[in-house]
Amino acid sequence: MFTMQYSSVTHKLIFIIFICFLFIHMAQSYYTGISGDNIVSCLGIFHIYVTDCHGKVIRNKGWITCTEKSMFDWYQAPSLYCVHVYPQTHPKRNRYFIIQDSDSCFRLEGDEESWNYERVDDVSFCQKD
Repeated sequence: MFTMQYSSVTHKLIFIIFICFLFIHMAQSYYTGISGDNIVSCLGIFHIYVTDCHGKVIRNKGWITCTEKSMFDWYQAPSLYCVHVYPQTHPKRNRYFIIQDSDSCFRLEGDEESWNYERVDDVSFCQKD
C-alpha cells in the first residue's frame, strides 16, 4: 500500500514539473515573420530559414515565391535566432538579422537581382490577417 501512495505522488510531481516546463518554454517563445509590401512589388523566389546564429538551422521555410503578404510566420522562435533570406539565383547573397530576446518582423521587396530585406518595427505588419 505504501508503494501505491508513493507512485501516485511521483506521478503528480512529474505532471507538475512537466506543466512548469511547458509554461516556461511558452513564456520564452518569440514571434518572427517576413512579409512583402502590397504597394512595392516583390518578384522572384527566395529561400527563407532561421538558424541558432551558430550555423544550425532550426526552422526552414524553404523556397518561397514572394507573391503573398505573409511569406513566413513563426510564433516559437527562441531567445537568440538569426533570420536568413537569399534569392534563388544568388545563394551567396545571403542576408540575415541577429535577434535576441524580442519579436521581429521583416519586409522583403524587389527582385532576385535588386532586393531589399529590412526590419520593420510594427510586428503586426507580418502577422497573418
